[in-house]
Amino acid sequence: VTSIECRINCDIQNVEYAFYLNIDGENVEQQWYSNENRTIFKLNYDRTKLHTVVFFVRGKKGDIHSKNIDLNQLEIDF
Repeated sequence: VTSIECRINCDIQNVEYAFYLNIDGENVEQQWYSNENRTIFKLNYDRTKLHTVVFFVRGKKGDIHSKNIDLNQLEIDF
């Protein structure tokens, strides 16, 4: 595996999406807010460390919802 595709499924209209890739708690890449509900992160980092994707949805009133998902290290090729 050389990259991971991240996608947010959201039924709410007129929202923006953002994505962060964290390695051992440090933000190493980000996709800033846009209308695009998906992004691709290349897995160029130390794969023995914890990889976490943080998903954000921002509503038109500025309200922000987020969710973190840890990648299963057994599914990442070494």
